[in-house]
Amino acid sequence: MSKRKSIIFLSIISLLMAFLLVMTFIRFPVGTNKQYSFFKGIGQGYDFGGGTAYEVELLDSSDRIEDIDEVLETLKYRLDALGYTNSSVKAIKSNDPAVKDYRVRIEARGANNEYGKQNVDILTSDIQTVLAYGELKFYGGTEEDPSEEIFVGIENPVSKVEYKGAQTDGADAYYPVTITFSKQAYDELITNIRSGDYYLKVMIGDTELPLFGEALLESYFAGRAISVYPTTETFAKQIVLQIESGGLPCEFNVQDMKKYQIESAFGNDIPLIACIIVGAFLLLSIAVLCVKFKGFGIAASLSLIDFMLIEMWMLVAIPGIKVSIASVLGILVATIIAIDGAILTGKRIQEEFARGKTVKASVNVGFKRALVPIISGCLIAGVVALCLFALTTAQVQAFAITLGIGAVAAAICGLLFTRMFTVLLLPLAKNKETFLNLKREDN
Repeated sequence: MSKRKSIIFLSIISLLMAFLLVMTFIRFPVGTNKQYSFFKGIGQGYDFGGGTAYEVELLDSSDRIEDIDEVLETLKYRLDALGYTNSSVKAIKSNDPAVKDYRVRIEARGANNEYGKQNVDILTSDIQTVLAYGELKFYGGTEEDPSEEIFVGIENPVSKVEYKGAQTDGADAYYPVTITFSKQAYDELITNIRSGDYYLKVMIGDTELPLFGEALLESYFAGRAISVYPTTETFAKQIVLQIESGGLPCEFNVQDMKKYQIESAFGNDIPLIACIIVGAFLLLSIAVLCVKFKGFGIAASLSLIDFMLIEMWMLVAIPGIKVSIASVLGILVATIIAIDGAILTGKRIQEEFARGKTVKASVNVGFKRALVPIISGCLIAGVVALCLFALTTAQVQAFAITLGIGAVAAAICGLLFTRMFTVLLLPLAKNKETFLNLKREDN
């Protein structure tokens, strides 16, 4: 590539990288009383940015808690299903001997609103959904008396339930939930529908869910699935959670739920400290690469900056990611993988030149020899991240997410960006051997 073309391409790429860096770290006013901030779009776990704690007690009329572990497991499952994977559920036993039962404490952080603060109203609504009580049962019959319990003896009458997300029709919003019945339950339902007008009633505990307001027709089903339309998003989520997780064995006093704001256990400045740590580690790595490999170190450093930009922007682009201390550790480990790939490639280039190849041939062969080790290293990291994400919960999952994103970014940068920057920088050097810090072996 000619020197002129290299300057043009480097200028374009540098402007793009500078723009992304500015958009990542700068703040500026947008509209009236609003501020643009890239970090507003990054969800934070309660251990990283603080959150809200909720404490609830049993209703006086509720059954006592016999297996607290079962209750905590159900609540945690529901929190995870709503996206609060970085949350905490604890049982609190009073020191007062007169108090024989537990209180439950839930700690979580709501999604950020447009000002970068957690939306406590939505979080509170979701916590109420998580604490919803009652077993789900189906009843059928005539419009005047749909009181006969159906699906008796069928262990799992519903094989799948799925919330389709909020949708709009003009100015109206609706929240469709698709319920797929098991074959046995579907056959029983269709038999009842074919016998005449048939109304279905769904109960959670003593509360009726107003889902079926008219007689069911066989044409309403797509396969064994039927769509229902709850009136609110909270209601839709509650239906899904009740069916998937089963009912709680006890009823909590949600109306008198206590709410507390909690700070991060690591202090309010932990997001800034984490950014400083990651930034300092990146700058130190760039310095080492530039000293060790000179011109190739510059190319690898530019690639590392791209790696970090990909990692950061993916935290915003992929929904549901909550940054925690474990997430930061995942980013650091992924950065080490990217740096290791750059060092490996630089050494391979130096080795090829020392054996007598030309600069151009050394670069080409060096990248080829580094290809398999870089791919295998990133692939192993990616598989480990997938396994951790599938087999663990909460903090370990947060680590797995950023590690997995980083493994993909490290592969892209090591195999594509580093080579691209090396090819663009070489034409600008008068002495290419010195520029790349290449030396021949002594005979």
